Amino acid sequence: MTRLVDLTQPWGDRMPTWPQFASIEVTDITTHHRDGKSTVLVKTNMHTGTHIDAPIHYWPTGKDLGAIPVQDLYGTALVIDLRPITKPWSYYSIKDVLGCLPKGEEIREGDIVLLYTGWDRYNWTKATRDDVMYFDRHPGPQPEVCDYLIDRRVKMIGADLASMDHSLHVRVRHFRPDLVKEYEKQTGKPVEETLPMKDFEHIHYHMAKENIPMLENLGGELADVAGRRVAVGAFPWRWIGGEACICRVVAFHAFEVKEVPCPSPGSDEVLCRVRAIAICGTDAEIIEGTFKGRWPKAYPFIPGHEWSGEVVEAGAIARQFGFVPGTRVAGTSHSGCGYCRMCRIGRYNLCLNYGREDLGHRQYGHYTQGAYAEFVTQTIKSVFVIPDAMPFDVAALCDTASIALHSVKRAHIDPGDTVASVGSGGMGILVGMCARALGAARVLVVGGGKRLERAAALGFETIDYHGGDPVARVRELTAGLGADVAVDSAGTKDSVRQAIGMVRKGGRVAFTGIPKEPSSIDFQKIVLEEIDLYGVRANRNTMEEIIPLMADGRIPAAKLITHHFKLADFGDALRTFNERVDGALKVIVEP
Repeated sequence: MTRLVDLTQPWGDRMPTWPQFASIEVTDITTHHRDGKSTVLVKTNMHTGTHIDAPIHYWPTGKDLGAIPVQDLYGTALVIDLRPITKPWSYYSIKDVLGCLPKGEEIREGDIVLLYTGWDRYNWTKATRDDVMYFDRHPGPQPEVCDYLIDRRVKMIGADLASMDHSLHVRVRHFRPDLVKEYEKQTGKPVEETLPMKDFEHIHYHMAKENIPMLENLGGELADVAGRRVAVGAFPWRWIGGEACICRVVAFHAFEVKEVPCPSPGSDEVLCRVRAIAICGTDAEIIEGTFKGRWPKAYPFIPGHEWSGEVVEAGAIARQFGFVPGTRVAGTSHSGCGYCRMCRIGRYNLCLNYGREDLGHRQYGHYTQGAYAEFVTQTIKSVFVIPDAMPFDVAALCDTASIALHSVKRAHIDPGDTVASVGSGGMGILVGMCARALGAARVLVVGGGKRLERAAALGFETIDYHGGDPVARVRELTAGLGADVAVDSAGTKDSVRQAIGMVRKGGRVAFTGIPKEPSSIDFQKIVLEEIDLYGVRANRNTMEEIIPLMADGRIPAAKLITHHFKLADFGDALRTFNERVDGALKVIVEP
């Protein structure tokens, strides 16, 4: 699965251009009203908007666009996030640039290097548009940066800047003497001392001499790939003699299956042979880059946190706790530091040292390497023994089911309650199963499509949100009162609001899904009807509770497994999950 990330500024005839160039002109040749079709004549220089500078632009023997092989316009790009050190007229040293590299990264031979300064926020399409800031006060790299990249034999460079050279190392210096004085006042030094003319347009000339194309005016969704290594392609005309061209620049955010070193367990860890992994919606979003910077902190990354397998090697402390080779286990994602206040009271999923691996915290498959692999290493705080009779594919669902159990426990389900489970995916149905196990008299599953049909086949009452207002339907089925409890696993702005609307006075609502955008909430209802709201952060202390419930059939999780794939076919597995092929619920991957 590949997500295309557009790194291109929108182009239009009203966009500003360099003052030495004529304005863009777009003239109608034919129109729909007059001719039944639209044809336009565009007059523009090729240095407007996102564009590529071919080497011949500055070097007479450099390659023109028609001479650049298409494979040289595509490759692995390292997007270096310079926003933390960027301000007007910043002049980056090589130390500055290397200091902003993602942890563990380096600039390699053949890389495309993209400098993300955040300056695209001033381009003509933004609410924060500022043409003087964008063209005349933009930052740029020092000559040593150019020389370093040439020595590294990079394939191409680019930035979200009007020019790869500093704004006062191009013609702005001649056009705007007032800005030169402003710059000198800011630095307290003559411009010749800090930006000597000997380095005028250094980046353009030296990159061109080495036949390294440059991308200028990048923008679009560049922030989505900042601080990451991704595949990038630039697509100009195949123009014989062309010195520059407006082009589309795209990042290809994708996954790959490849060999990596096998991890080794620490003293309180186990190395496990992974037998089955269940795809989770969070996995898909991590692969998409939805939570970049947090889950994971950097790419490349191995996701996967719903898994089962067997111990093949155990550290000294792990062995003392009975984890020996051959022990069958299921894993979960959270492992708290063990020492903070939240860990000591058993709420390790809210560990106060979250993200601090140096203090012992882990969240496997989120920011700590996960289980889409033949082997995985985890602390014994996050693996649990499973019965010999439990199949590995079913055991891979223990983590999901434990979150469902935590969700219904958070909402304090009482015997005889009516529960609305909002969302008919694997989590929503498992919530229904857990609610039944805790004594709920009725479970109403709200959803749609084939997944809802499967919920009905499992004996749940169902509400198809495509058929009308699900809140009204819940109230209709509960004599106008509403459910005692609602659990929202859908995690949309609508489902959050609907879940609250579904419960009766004194009702309880738990939220398991993670909304990506704000939701409008009726706080009058919450206050006047004393509605209790509960956030659910994964699970805590419910793995050992859910395993026997699954083992004896009270939580029939096996009925949710719809597909099996080999790890080598992960692309097909992920597509099946994301596109809900044949009503896919829990898709199992087997290394």
